[in-house]
Amino acid sequence: VYQIVFYSNKFKIPIAHFFVNKISSETQSKLILVAIKKLYNGGVTVHSITCDGTSVNLATLQNLGCCFKSEKMKTYFKHPRKTCNIYAILDTCHMIKLARNAFADKELYNEKGKISFQYVKDLNRLQEDIGLKFANRLSSTHIYFKNKKMKVCLATQTIHYYRNLPITEENVLRVYYILKFINRDLKLKKGETERLLF
Repeated sequence: VYQIVFYSNKFKIPIAHFFVNKISSETQSKLILVAIKKLYNGGVTVHSITCDGTSVNLATLQNLGCCFKSEKMKTYFKHPRKTCNIYAILDTCHMIKLARNAFADKELYNEKGKISFQYVKDLNRLQEDIGLKFANRLSSTHIYFKNKKMKVCLATQTIHYYRNLPITEENVLRVYYILKFINRDLKLKKGETERLLF
């Protein structure tokens, strides 16, 4: 579905429907140019295009003239009928969900080691086992998100908390030693709470 959204007032309307299972970036870029030209002929100037960050959409934007390599970043292309630029905007909600999905499905590394979603799962399991939470909002819903993968708030919470604490083996060991201290030295039973300062 292609739709236009007006900046000045809260108005949007679909302008084209394409019932396809898959579409190539070449075909999609041609259809976008046709839509932009027809809108211009009708008195509407397109200033931006918003889409999610799928590989086909990124390739489409590259076909139109954008570049997403960090050293040559160019997030606009020339209007086909007017001397102005059309800016490409990747939808933030979709990009956050894609980042969370990549975090859950791929192995990531930084200079301190492996960054793994498995560590998040392990932390959640430990919190459930001892009945304590470390003020991280982590729940089973964040871990088993596949049935709720369209919920942006879950993806945002998962990424937001862990951006400041990389999920590396080093940090997981820190949490492990804290939990070991709680279990061994404080002898807390499930459901009991104690204020801990580290």
